[in-house]
Amino acid sequence: MFPQMVGDYFDFCADYYRQHGYRCNMLNVGYRIAQDDSSLFSYSYDGVVMTVDPVATGDDGWQDFLEAYNEFCSERGGRPLFNQTRWLTPEQARKAFGDKLDRFNEIRHHYDPHDRLLNDFFAGFFPPASTVTSSAPAPRPARSAETGTP
Repeated sequence: MFPQMVGDYFDFCADYYRQHGYRCNMLNVGYRIAQDDSSLFSYSYDGVVMTVDPVATGDDGWQDFLEAYNEFCSERGGRPLFNQTRWLTPEQARKAFGDKLDRFNEIRHHYDPHDRLLNDFFAGFFPPASTVTSSAPAPRPARSAETGTP
């Protein structure tokens, strides 16, 4: 699967260069990321993943390239990093994380009912508490494995 992804990414970059005259001016990188299910928004929540990450100096055309790259990744089931993915759309986040967005918002509403911690960026992904009514029970704190206590 990784060789297919690298090939698709290479084709995407070549096509983008032909159409827009832009290409990354540094080497691209890839990583193997171990499974991490400690965060609802971990991009390796469901298992080990491989990444393909473009790198550039931020020259003219970089921001437009990133927007197209987000779409390329979303079309292939990629998962973004909420705190690092510029130009992420609510639709792309919903496709990547699905019901995890709703679960997080329930927890967020419970601990932040007045939206004091909801900044402008995340407001585009999570409705304010004042607009959502939930009948879900309050989330339970995690229990410590050693002591069995919260």
